[in-house]
Amino acid sequence: ESELVADDEPKLFRGVADGWRAASRWGSPSLLAEHYGHLEFEVAAGTHTRLADFLAETAQDGGRYLVETAFNGEKAVLLSDYTRPPGFADALDEIPGTISRPHWFVGGPRTGSKLHDDTRMTCGWSVCLFGCKRWLLLPPDTDVHGLGLAPYSHGVDSWFEAHLAPLRAAAAEGRLRVRECLQRAGELVYVPAGWHHAVLNVELSCAISHGLITPATLPTAWAHLRTRWPGFALSLRELLQQARPALAESLPPILDGSKPSTLRPGAVGGCDASSLLRGASLHASSGEQARGSGFLWRGVTCRLHLHGRAARAAEAAEARRRER
Repeated sequence: ESELVADDEPKLFRGVADGWRAASRWGSPSLLAEHYGHLEFEVAAGTHTRLADFLAETAQDGGRYLVETAFNGEKAVLLSDYTRPPGFADALDEIPGTISRPHWFVGGPRTGSKLHDDTRMTCGWSVCLFGCKRWLLLPPDTDVHGLGLAPYSHGVDSWFEAHLAPLRAAAAEGRLRVRECLQRAGELVYVPAGWHHAVLNVELSCAISHGLITPATLPTAWAHLRTRWPGFALSLRELLQQARPALAESLPPILDGSKPSTLRPGAVGGCDASSLLRGASLHASSGEQARGSGFLWRGVTCRLHLHGRAARAAEAAEARRRER
């Protein structure tokens, strides 16, 4: 993992899917149709289609994009076709909310994801099983709104057509840092926390992606969490103090003189950290912690909103911690 975060830069790794069952089941449109063509997916609100039909239609009309995050019923088998890539062995699994739902993508040419950065400063990995994807990545401090890069109301292919050449020119002149690559089958793209990225399917492609926080990436993410989402950060450190006390103590203070009114709502429940961790343990024992819970502690029954009196109490606790 240290290789991944050594310079906080995006990276491309090859051969990651070697040994995955997905390589023999997702490795081409025909293999995917053979093994999972009978599975039904929601492609629009209230509209479902068999995967075999989706692949056949996408082969004729490329502008179709399937994104699956709910692996219930027969679709749960997809999650057993791959393993966590090397470098992500420790993903704070015992801390609820530090791993996002997996995202499974199947999309034709000209489809993809518009420029965005991942929720709550997660880093991310994405492995392509077949096809080819174009990635463009910008550092966290890039003023994407000032540059007119987001929001963008047209398709992702139009976004690349409008912005790729100017971004390359700005990078060549040293005015902007831009990273881009073509990702092919078996390759993993690593996206550091906070990096903006857009992805375009060059051809019919299939990929699996995860967002997560790891002990190695948390220090980089923390600088942003404590200023942009201080309530979230307070909740997260309270959980870390129970499960990873050394890691919690290594993190800088959150408030640094911030007023209670600057605290935004937290994302975890209105009970103590030990209760949350017990709930997460029970949830994980059912096999759903990494697969069924979203990043904002969905699936945990408690909720904590840091505002008013609760925010002042959190600030007082933080002040006491700094005095010790």
